Amino acid sequence: MNKTLTIIALSMLITACHTAKEKADAALSKVGETAAQSASAFAKGVGKGIDEAFNDDYTFTDELKAAGLTTGKMVINDSAGHDNVLSAYLIFNKDFSRQVFVRVIDKNGLEYGRVKQLVTGKKGDAGFVDFYFGNRTVLESKSKFIFE
Repeated sequence: MNKTLTIIALSMLITACHTAKEKADAALSKVGETAAQSASAFAKGVGKGIDEAFNDDYTFTDELKAAGLTTGKMVINDSAGHDNVLSAYLIFNKDFSRQVFVRVIDKNGLEYGRVKQLVTGKKGDAGFVDFYFGNRTVLESKSKFIFE
């Protein structure tokens, strides 16, 4: 009789441990899902904050637009440890060959960089053109780039 009671008690203990393990696994799984969702939401929020922080303004003169030059995406790149390269995706709606002058204005309205470069393209072409500002020019967030 003692053996039977011992076997029954051990069976109940094993079953209880297995049930507890399943509940613990389910709880950990739920915690993992919640943590993953929170991390994803945090990353999206950080990305949105970065997008807003680097929300620069790009203006093309009417003369450039009339000459057939428009733009797509603009990216600030690094050159030898300086964020001083503006990579502009330019779209050529007409044959185009001329010097393009780019000025950069900070959030307070002060100019802090300028560059002039020959830009050429055939009607229907598009691609990135890099505008290299001086090494002492660090392109800041919320700047205004004026293409003339």
